[in-house]
This record gives sequence, C-alpha cells and structure tokens, in this order.
Amino acid sequence: MFASLFGSLANAVIRSYRLILVSSLLITILSIVLITRLRLDFSLASVLPSGDQHVRQMLADLQDAGTQDVLVALIRIPEGGYVEDGKQLVDHFVQEMTSFPSIGALEARITAQQERFLKE
Repeated sequence: MFASLFGSLANAVIRSYRLILVSSLLITILSIVLITRLRLDFSLASVLPSGDQHVRQMLADLQDAGTQDVLVALIRIPEGGYVEDGKQLVDHFVQEMTSFPSIGALEARITAQQERFLKE
C-alpha cells in the first residue's frame, strides 16, 4: 500500500519537476519581497488597543511625564579607607553624571530607610 503511494508520488514528482522548481522559485521570491517589507516596532503603544480610553489616557500621561527609569549606583569604601576620599569620589561621579542631558535628577546620599534596606 505504502509502496504504491510512494511510487505514484515519485512518478508525479518526476513528471512535473519543472512546475515544482518554478513554484519553489516563485515562493522564494515572494518571501524575499515580504521580508523586505517586514518592520519591527518595539513601541508599547503599537501593541495596545488604540480605541480604549484608558490606554489613550495612559499614553497621554506617558507623553507628558516621560519615562521613569531609576539607576542605582552603590559606591562602597573599603574597610579602613578614608570616608572623605569616598565622598570626593561620589561628588566626582555626580558631576560626571549630571553632564548627561538625559538624566533629570540625582540623589547622592542615602536616607536612613535606604541604609536600613541595604544592611538587610
């Protein structure tokens, strides 16, 4: 049963190999054309439903407020090191970071609550 099925399939391939080759080439060309039109969009707005009022409000708020990213940099003074040297290092780091226009605000000291968190 399988022998006759595979035999007839082989005969069909042998008879119409030109059609198979041309079809493969056309599908390949179509794939290349479609790939050149492919566009990747990493925007959050493009994957959310545009007709939803809450989504529109969220996107408007995001446009007004901008993105909210936080970078935490911890500088540790080695044991036996001079605290004043560490403070100078932090001050220099803050000066360098404020030169970037994309940084809105910097906090160069830690609060008591943050200090308790870091000790845990």
